[in-house]
Amino acid sequence: DQLDPASERDGALHERLAAAVASKRGQRDRVLWNATLGGEELAWQLSPAGPAPPWEPAGDFARSSARALEELAAVSRAVGGSTVGPEAALADLESQLGRLRRDRYAGGALRTVERLTFTLDRAARALEQRQGEAPLCTNGSPGPDAEVLRTVFLKFYVGGLQPFLARVHGDTRDWLSSFERLWREQQELAPPAVRDYVERWLSLEAEQGLWRRFERSSDRHTRAWASFLDACGWAPGSGGPT
Repeated sequence: DQLDPASERDGALHERLAAAVASKRGQRDRVLWNATLGGEELAWQLSPAGPAPPWEPAGDFARSSARALEELAAVSRAVGGSTVGPEAALADLESQLGRLRRDRYAGGALRTVERLTFTLDRAARALEQRQGEAPLCTNGSPGPDAEVLRTVFLKFYVGGLQPFLARVHGDTRDWLSSFERLWREQQELAPPAVRDYVERWLSLEAEQGLWRRFERSSDRHTRAWASFLDACGWAPGSGGPT
């Protein structure tokens, strides 16, 4: 027989059952939080003591750990929807958490992104100041200092920093996107301190977060070089040597 919430006896029982279900759901959600976003594996993954991305491509730690986050988000959704049993969920959780601990990427990458943000801003500011005080090229005619700076641009930026910057940008953005999938599943359980941490370090959208500051610094750095090259007739499409 079905319960009749309209009757006093069945109504009280219905309330107790609903409370029990809510309590079980809350316990389940808390277990998931403690195993994933609140677990030591993610803390290990995010530790700033982790290895920085190498100058040359080596291994696929970024993709592997990002994939682990995606799988954890899928497990979280499945458990939340009760579409998998606890045994299957536990086995998958353990497998993906093992990948997070083994394939460290995020902590060292975020530390590198923070340093790159500072370095790109400083370089852009120096270029802007130099161009503002005494242009390196006049009427498209480069002076000796401009030739030296162009050599620096080609040898060290185009030949070294730019490929590294592009790889760190792409790998870290993908990792953060994967993290956001897991975060959306469990963010309601996050204490205020964790929310603040995520907004500062792991959000792709927070205006004052690391990622948006990094993108603004990258754009500023690109514009500063483009302005210099254009003034000297070296920009692509300017008609001069590129």
